[in-house]
Amino acid sequence: MDALQQQQAMAAGWKETLLREQRRIEAARTRLGEGTFGACCRCGESIPHDRLEADPGAPFCTDCQAEIEEAQGHPR
Repeated sequence: MDALQQQQAMAAGWKETLLREQRRIEAARTRLGEGTFGACCRCGESIPHDRLEADPGAPFCTDCQAEIEEAQGHPR
């Protein structure tokens, strides 16, 4: 029974990951429609092209993303 519970927990985790990614992409599409795609949602500076190419849903420039992660306790 433990294996089934582990599979269910893993499926729930994947579902949440996919929903979060869907929200990020929908937000990027909204920014595209508003003409603000490519501008950092925090500081307003341009997000580098290579960052957007790697992650089109990136809402923050590299500096702001690093500050956010640091504030959340994520190591650099």
